[in-house]
Amino acid sequence: MHRACILTTFLALSTLAHAQASLDAQQAKSCQWVHARYEIYVERDSLWIPGSKHFLNVSNDLDKKLNEMLESKGWEDYALWGDFHICSAKPFQPTQLDGTSDIEIDIAKNLQFRKRY
Repeated sequence: MHRACILTTFLALSTLAHAQASLDAQQAKSCQWVHARYEIYVERDSLWIPGSKHFLNVSNDLDKKLNEMLESKGWEDYALWGDFHICSAKPFQPTQLDGTSDIEIDIAKNLQFRKRY
């Protein structure tokens, strides 16, 4: 009986610790909506937020779908402008994120193709 009580207590504490770790990981991410330009470059896919001086590295599954859209239109000649919900492991200040900042795009909407330069 005593062993069962100890085991039950251990399992409950273990579950609580796992739930807290998951919550901490979610809170560590900083997310925000931005209006930005998404482009494919030879070495990487990047998002540029007007007002910043840096191209942010993008890597996730939505990135692949955006690439397919640009490739169908001609990625060398076009960029996608729109509203992007992005998340970063760093505290979020768009103008303070730098070229080494990796971000994920969760949602992209209001997308428009525009000629590059």
